[in-house]
Amino acid sequence: MPGDAREDKEKPDGSGGREIHMTEIKAGEVTVNGHIALGDFIISDRELENLYAYLEEKRRDREQELTEVTRKAGHMEARNHDLDRLAGMLEEM
Repeated sequence: MPGDAREDKEKPDGSGGREIHMTEIKAGEVTVNGHIALGDFIISDRELENLYAYLEEKRRDREQELTEVTRKAGHMEARNHDLDRLAGMLEEM
């Protein structure tokens, strides 16, 4: 079924029933054993979860880098303001 991946597992309570776990995929087709065909690639639910975790980690890293750059830019602007003020004082002398 396009659009989702299903992983069939026995319920932990031993009732013999099945649990179904689904992962939404925007473009792809489900193959046997809950694997997903994305073009020439086949990816399992576990690999997909790992990919999402990796991408989320990289997004957080970018946010931290942006925060650091913003902080440094603020410091540089404050230094420039101090240098401008100092230059003005020197001109007055």
